[in-house]
Amino acid sequence: MTPVRPDYQNGSLALISSIAAYFGAPTGHEPLPALDSLLEDGHYRSVILLLFDGLGNAALRDHLPEDSFLRRHLVTTLSASFPPTTTAATTALESGLSPAEHGWIGWSLWFPELGRIVDLFPNRDSLTGEALPGRSAAERFMPYTTVFERINSAGQADAACISPYSDPAYKTLPEIEAAILSRCTAPGRHYLYGYWPEPDHTMHDTGVHADEVREIIRDLDRRTEAFAQSLPQDTLLLITADHGLIDVKNLVLEDHPELMQALERPPCVEARAAALYVREEYRARFPALFEAAFPGEFLLMTGDEAISSGLFGPGRAHPRLRQSVGDYFAVSLKDTCLLWKHDDHPLAASHAGLTADEMQVPLIVCRKADD
Repeated sequence: MTPVRPDYQNGSLALISSIAAYFGAPTGHEPLPALDSLLEDGHYRSVILLLFDGLGNAALRDHLPEDSFLRRHLVTTLSASFPPTTTAATTALESGLSPAEHGWIGWSLWFPELGRIVDLFPNRDSLTGEALPGRSAAERFMPYTTVFERINSAGQADAACISPYSDPAYKTLPEIEAAILSRCTAPGRHYLYGYWPEPDHTMHDTGVHADEVREIIRDLDRRTEAFAQSLPQDTLLLITADHGLIDVKNLVLEDHPELMQALERPPCVEARAAALYVREEYRARFPALFEAAFPGEFLLMTGDEAISSGLFGPGRAHPRLRQSVGDYFAVSLKDTCLLWKHDDHPLAASHAGLTADEMQVPLIVCRKADD
């Protein structure tokens, strides 16, 4: 598989930069020209961005006919952020910062202050599953101002996140749609961001081609068409994804005792984009040990190389980024995940690597005048 590098000038960072600038709150990053043209021509009172987790270009192609609503309104392909994973991508959309800048680069990060690897979103110990008390580790050590706060402060529009994880929380897609519709029909200008965790949630368990996945995506297609038709005339509806997924196989470090011995702790970040913390006495020969165990499966970089590569995006790197990428950083080039032990929970499909199916996501544009 040919690696596909992130293109931040044609990705979610540029997408949110255009939206923020339209409502008077520029992010400091380059906007998306194709979206700027739409916004300038339409003079829309409200902009809605719906994100369907995992609904990459490959999923649309594999599960929907060409004349389906979502495929008819696909205007261009966007690049996912790196790693192509929900934590990095949705935080970029909600902050207007690149993954390099916001630092939330994957599902789990090492926090030396806590002596723990922490799953960022649920704020739990990655190894024990223990829920951690108080404010989340990620919010404590990597806080940011949201795009919604900045747009609201600019005073030109009402901005809000509406999802199962927002406050208040909306637990079903119909609830999310109803809340968005209610707000965008109110007076004034609006930016409303809705997040829904499918088809990613099901794909992880079933694989990308399962019948259950096809039905979920076809239902999303039907629901989105009806939702688009219910919106006021002066509303622009944008639909995208954070990443795509591929079916995976698992490689287990437990099968390689010398590699296990070389590591200070289990890998962090993602199973397809892994931060590796290596004992000092093994650091010089670690690349040879790793390649002997997993020949050709991963792009292995030092932590410094991973940051200087530009994969995590433009802007000033967060002070914690160097720590978070480890001594070495391994990115999957094929269909492999890197697990610590055999009793780790294996997934049928995953993401965070550099394949096209993970990195390419849609920009779908729906206007009331569109059929």
